[in-house]
Amino acid sequence: MAIEKTIPLPDPTKIKTLEDLVFVGHIEREKEVFGLKIILQNLTHEENQDALNAMSGKNDLAMYMSNKLETLSRAIVSINGIRSTPVYEKDPKTGENIEKLTQQQRMKEVLKKMKTPVVDRIYEAYLEVAKEIQEAVEQFPNSLTTPGAEAAGK
Repeated sequence: MAIEKTIPLPDPTKIKTLEDLVFVGHIEREKEVFGLKIILQNLTHEENQDALNAMSGKNDLAMYMSNKLETLSRAIVSINGIRSTPVYEKDPKTGENIEKLTQQQRMKEVLKKMKTPVVDRIYEAYLEVAKEIQEAVEQFPNSLTTPGAEAAGK
């Protein structure tokens, strides 16, 4: 059974502030790639910007390849129901656990070890998710009016 999670588009008449748009378009979709059930989510503007910033200073080909890793490491929610978790190690001085790799960094390390065609196929699945949300958002009204505003000449 495919996992599908969509935060529905809000009622246009209820949007009052920019914060009301924060979750518009968030989706998670299960895509099967090479027999693995991968749950992918679309990225926020901030996550997209972080991915772009991670590529700064690279040549065009390196940026093209890095874009897929940076995007997927943020977009993959789980694989076969298993979520990536941070990697911790003990601080030798305090004995406390400290984060060595974030969840996103750990996923990126796994992706870097994959062959290019495998990463390409997972990225294609991500693009399917991104296209789906783009189409849904395009259906959302661009201008919002309050009921009766047109009749009042507003």
